Amino acid sequence: MKKENWWMGWFVVILILVVVALQWLRVDQQTAYDVYGFSLSFENNSERTISWLSSQAIEGVALQLKHRAERWEDARVFEADQHSYKDHEGKMVYSYHVQIKQLEGPNDYTYRITASDDILSEDYTFAVAGEEESFQFIHIADSQGKTEEDFKQWGITLQAAVDAAPQAAFIVHSGDMTDDPTIEQQWKWFYRYAQPLAEIPLLPTTGNHEQIDGDASSFSFRFYMPSNGAEDSLEDTTYYTVYQNALYISLNTEGNIDGQTKWLKQVLSEHAAQWIIVSTHRGIYGASRFKDGDDWAQLFEQYGVDIVLQGHNHQYSRTYPLIGGRAVNEQEKGPIYVTMNASGTKFNVEKKAKDYQAIAFQNGQPMYGVIEVSPNVLTYSAYDINGKMLDQFSITK
Repeated sequence: MKKENWWMGWFVVILILVVVALQWLRVDQQTAYDVYGFSLSFENNSERTISWLSSQAIEGVALQLKHRAERWEDARVFEADQHSYKDHEGKMVYSYHVQIKQLEGPNDYTYRITASDDILSEDYTFAVAGEEESFQFIHIADSQGKTEEDFKQWGITLQAAVDAAPQAAFIVHSGDMTDDPTIEQQWKWFYRYAQPLAEIPLLPTTGNHEQIDGDASSFSFRFYMPSNGAEDSLEDTTYYTVYQNALYISLNTEGNIDGQTKWLKQVLSEHAAQWIIVSTHRGIYGASRFKDGDDWAQLFEQYGVDIVLQGHNHQYSRTYPLIGGRAVNEQEKGPIYVTMNASGTKFNVEKKAKDYQAIAFQNGQPMYGVIEVSPNVLTYSAYDINGKMLDQFSITK
């Protein structure tokens, strides 16, 4: 009996060592390929595009997808498209993406990245909603930074926003994600502290720190957005999505303004939606004015845009409903322009208040917004990093 117990003890020890060794092999395999930068995007609720990055080319890379309750043996396998980019040091970076269509909701899907028989990532889960007319999403902006500490703060802000909106359907980032888009280390820090981006779709807007001197290749290389943008705009820098009862449009304040005006009019005239939401980086009506967007503002008014989400000023402000730059009452239904304070560590000196602003302040703290959308009411709530509500307003239909 003692001898049997002795062999059983050794068997358990060996089994534990084998399990630990396999786990270390899996970690080593992930580290060897330096797989990072997971993000999701979508054109509509039944489709997702999953993107990720690596510091070296990976042969035979694929994505496995399953319903969360299924076994990996039953997973569907998708071959990934690969692209490459050279950073400011001349080092190659590789991006991968897989577009998945005909997803059914309500459902939770789990995915992971593989190459041959090697598992290169953790398991990540994203939700596909049913046909509910109510949903919530997050508004955030200006995470830009130069150091790892800067991006740690961005991560804290993003996580606070996710904690406040645990059912968020997507995240709108109104631009300026890093300080220098050609420095890959800044992007690595951006992703390292933004784990929710692997499971909640990101709808990024191009800012002046994404498109520099007419070049947005570092941005478009890593974010695969719907290919329905304005003609002559740089790839992935303009697009629109339809989610439930809302039309969302992302504009690029850094170039091709006239071309986007023509495209914007076409998109607005062809898509009827209960709610119309627009994101720009530079504020048409913020603490400062992006006057090149005046033609856009006229279209917002003509086609009933409800809310314009903005960044760039690194302070918070919200306008009254506006028609022709003039404050109107709620019955006249002019667009409301919201500029979110920075989600990182950079805050600008508060600018002089404008007549069109209902509220404007610089609290010197990272902020985020949570938007609740129902069939007849859209409510925007602005919070500081400690979860204190600093502003709230509603738009009714």
